[in-house]
Amino acid sequence: MSIISAAAIDAAAARIRGSAVRTPLLDVSQPAGRPLRLKCENLQVTGSFKYRGATSMIAGLGSGEAGNGVITYSSGNHAQALACAARARGIPAGALPLPAEEDRPAIPANASGHLSTMRRRRHAGDPETRSGWFRRRSGARRELPKTSRAI
Repeated sequence: MSIISAAAIDAAAARIRGSAVRTPLLDVSQPAGRPLRLKCENLQVTGSFKYRGATSMIAGLGSGEAGNGVITYSSGNHAQALACAARARGIPAGALPLPAEEDRPAIPANASGHLSTMRRRRHAGDPETRSGWFRRRSGARRELPKTSRAI
């Protein structure tokens, strides 16, 4: 595994500038009785740090790459962040829940109507097979996995 360069971090910061909230770092050392700082990512647009990565990835896509939209394997914070960032760019987003996530309640970001979700039988195929089916159905071209080093 390679270390992410300072230049890559600077480029990501530039891509999200104006979109992501600059969340505060709170010093709670005194009440904790030891050095302790909290980064308040719960104040981010979607309530988690995942918005930063999803916004950076989507902002970094060329118009051809963004094509008809983006998809991810997630039904949690990453899916919410992807939906919000895609909406800001004006492209559709889709989520394919992983087998362990398929029984979760509906994705809160779906309330915006911007995130298409694929709910199928638990053993309806591996993620690549499901992704191909979803791509053909939605026209989405680009996958943005929550495990990508670029996020």
